[in-house]
Amino acid sequence: MKYIAGFVAILLVLVFKTLVDANVFKDFAENNHESCQTLLNLQGVEDIDSIDDEIILSSAYFPPFYDMHKNPGALYLYNHATKKLTNLTKSISFEFYPHGIYFFKTNNKKILFVINHTTLGDRIERFELVDEKLTNYVFYQTEELYNANDIVGVDENRFYVTVTHGARSHMGMFIENFSQLGRGYVLYYDGAKFTKVIDRLSFANGIEYQDSTKQLYLSQMVSKKVGIYSVADF
Repeated sequence: MKYIAGFVAILLVLVFKTLVDANVFKDFAENNHESCQTLLNLQGVEDIDSIDDEIILSSAYFPPFYDMHKNPGALYLYNHATKKLTNLTKSISFEFYPHGIYFFKTNNKKILFVINHTTLGDRIERFELVDEKLTNYVFYQTEELYNANDIVGVDENRFYVTVTHGARSHMGMFIENFSQLGRGYVLYYDGAKFTKVIDRLSFANGIEYQDSTKQLYLSQMVSKKVGIYSVADF
């Protein structure tokens, strides 16, 4: 009996620590020093990226413990100069539930990587933006690609992607969060295959790559850490 009580006590301490780390018990005051204006009324904008005046928004429905696949998502192109909004994916013929995106220019091409949570598993969709249309579509998939969150491109054929949890079920992810087990990781696609390059991460979240220094910047949401990694170490 005492072992059960000890286990419950440890669990309660971990749950309390996670709630404290998540700032659940903090009060936040509204900052009125800056004025904000609503430009677009879109469903669940999860990520945003831009090249000059061209802004791409990833729109999808992510309810907790609910079937997200009842509401397909979309990618929107918003031109900041002309104020024009275009649905880039209204005519695609495959399942599309986008999450993290990365939009960048390389070799005079505008490349877009998108994390897509299909009913058959996560995969990476790659497009090229030409004249406000998505072209040259390619997708990438592997068994280790699930719970994908954010992505950053190295060039038009290589990228890094974060995986938040090692567990696949909602209950397993819940346990990982509150026990603060680090089972998340980062995958690298080198143009031919996927490789796990960083692991033991507590909710691997945002990722960025600096080409000039060959470094990755990676955030962990549960442990509240931002790490800098040299890609030469992989």
